[in-house]
Amino acid sequence: MSHKLGMQCKVYYSTSLLTDAVGPGALAWLPVKRVRDLTVNAPDDEWEKTDRDSGGIKCVALTLTDLSIDFNIVKDAEEVSYQALLAAKLAKSEIALAIMDGDITVSGNAGWCANFVMPGWTEGQPVAEGVAIDITIKPGSHPQNYQVP
Repeated sequence: MSHKLGMQCKVYYSTSLLTDAVGPGALAWLPVKRVRDLTVNAPDDEWEKTDRDSGGIKCVALTLTDLSIDFNIVKDAEEVSYQALLAAKLAKSEIALAIMDGDITVSGNAGWCANFVMPGWTEGQPVAEGVAIDITIKPGSHPQNYQVP
């Protein structure tokens, strides 16, 4: 049984955006450095479709997936990936990101790719630790679960 460790996972950004004609395999990806913890949240909305033929059991159909990704990054104002994230946040614009379970150049690795927006940006300044940013991203356009061919 093969498994992945969190430290093997990678976050990437691109200076170009995904389009209908340009998918994840065509973009130049750069690593987002200083990422610590990351959580992918992908719950589905439900449509309750119970009817009189359900035998007294509530039935649901899954509809839209509410994808959001939360991660923590050490603040390093000189790091170009931090600068790219901050610029996209301040401009309220999309940034192409790939949240991968390994290197994006290795066949079989997979993850979520999209042009993401950042509705959440919280800077923590604890007395005894380094400054870190908690970031929440959500797809703005072209979301997909991508597997490296």
